[in-house]
Amino acid sequence: MKSDCSSQPGQPSGAEPVRDPSDPGGARLLALLDRGDLLRGAWTDGQERMCALAALSDEARDAKDPSACPAEVMPAWLAYLVPYFDDCGGWGARMRRLGQLALRWHVLDEPAWERVRVETLCGILDVATEAVTVDEWGALDAVRGVQDALRGRGDLQAARTVARAAADAARASARAAWAGARAAWVAARVAEVATGAARATGVAAGVAAGAAGWDRITDLTLDAIEQEIRHEQQ
Repeated sequence: MKSDCSSQPGQPSGAEPVRDPSDPGGARLLALLDRGDLLRGAWTDGQERMCALAALSDEARDAKDPSACPAEVMPAWLAYLVPYFDDCGGWGARMRRLGQLALRWHVLDEPAWERVRVETLCGILDVATEAVTVDEWGALDAVRGVQDALRGRGDLQAARTVARAAADAARASARAAWAGARAAWVAARVAEVATGAARATGVAAGVAAGAAGWDRITDLTLDAIEQEIRHEQQ
């Protein structure tokens, strides 16, 4: 199933080292871009045109399902996000950067991918709070609590409980509370993601982001990947 930018999509925790540079995925994605054959909103169109995840993973392409992407290609949480990067944001240059990084990210081990995942989740929360201007219900504190817990500075289950309570309180108030309710709900879902719910990354990001938000989420994820690659190559 391809992404629905208007819905609330999502993902697992953990990652294994990915395939070596001889894997064709990154090069295939770059070739599709060069030919103008990269698809949005569909998995494939014949043999020569396909979406970004289909280019990166034969298994996901054949199954038309991000969950089929092997951990050796990329972590499952990233496989669930790639269709949203592809379908929902500004595209072109970001997809080229994704392909270039896919040629290099085989050097990342499980701890490195986990650091990327944490930075992605915290960035999703930053996007979710951008529209919060009134916060009588503690949504911003709830978001900060989840971010701190993700970074090892707090209890994740406790932060999740606080976020759910803030979301419930904001939803019970006026329409003006909608942004706060959304931010707190995203915080609660991100806390759930961090405990291992595979599809929930896309769900949380889908609620947090419109097109501009997806561009920021894509950029911060790719920035985190690039930073880890540089660290490994030092």
